Amino acid sequence: MDLNSIQETLEISVSGVEIDDTSANDSLPTARYAIVPKDDWKEGQTLQASAANDDFSYMFSFKIECAEGTVSSALTSDSPNTGSLWGEWESISGELADAPAAVSWAPNRIDVFALGANKRLWHKIWNGSRWSEWMEDPVGEFSSAPAVASWEANRLDVFIRGDGNQLWHKAWNGSEWSDWESLGGELASAPAAVSWASNHIDVFALGANKRLWHKVWDGSGWSEWMEDPVGEFSSAPAVASWEANRLDVFIRGDGNQLWHKAWNGSEWSDWESLGGELASAPAAVSWASNRIDVFALGTNQRLWHKLWAVDQWSAWMEDPQGEFSSAPAVASWQANRLDVFIRGDGNQVWHKAWNDS
Repeated sequence: MDLNSIQETLEISVSGVEIDDTSANDSLPTARYAIVPKDDWKEGQTLQASAANDDFSYMFSFKIECAEGTVSSALTSDSPNTGSLWGEWESISGELADAPAAVSWAPNRIDVFALGANKRLWHKIWNGSRWSEWMEDPVGEFSSAPAVASWEANRLDVFIRGDGNQLWHKAWNGSEWSDWESLGGELASAPAAVSWASNHIDVFALGANKRLWHKVWDGSGWSEWMEDPVGEFSSAPAVASWEANRLDVFIRGDGNQLWHKAWNGSEWSDWESLGGELASAPAAVSWASNRIDVFALGTNQRLWHKLWAVDQWSAWMEDPQGEFSSAPAVASWQANRLDVFIRGDGNQVWHKAWNDS
């Protein structure tokens, strides 16, 4: 997309600071002026702006060109960071009792799972050209949204809360499903799962004590449950990985804000607030190194989006279309591609996609 072609009056923010003079019929990437205290910037610093309207959501970078003055600084476009057209929301049917889960294990392939109204696990597949019918797992009754991860092509590992509020797991190996197995624990939420290497899975869940709990499959066996002793939270977690031995965990905490911590391969960061006012658990995915997209349901029942790119977080961006009733799910099957799923009208799964490829 050519950002110069957008002829809309848009509210833009740079690191959370409003930019003045975004008038219609101007080219968005041209010079802009932001009220930024002088102590907060310096010559050559790169900042990031986000903009959205009914049809578009995109990011682009700005560099400070002039370090003179104490009230405003001249900003000019560097180059578009991302630019895309979101598709329309579409129903892919179903009758959900909770939020969906989604994963991709190959280009143009998505597997979506959800807890049905009958408390059974349901599964739907995008094969690159069409959606399958919903398929019911006839075994088991469960009490949370599912989670799903994939560590190689044609491999699926599904997790869900079941009997005894324990974590239950089953796997697809390319030809058949395993039986359900209990992985223990005492869960107060749905689980979250991700894989950052072949035959490796990290699973997270909110425990009955409102703390974050973590369990690892290392290729030969499951670890014990590990408790994070810091913080008390109020939603299921989400987790993404943008490189080997990297984990970014998100969860709703104090003030219904989004809280984040990261594992860098040797140690965990402290918890940090990323703001927002969440009405659901978050969802997160990475489609490139050092890139994360996070989604959540806002208190206005709209979908909200925040992303990490160019070493900083964007402002929260609201999707002005639709009102929903569950946490979202998100998958990515190639760079610059996002597929978002959420429960909406009729308790059906609703889907929209972002494609900048």
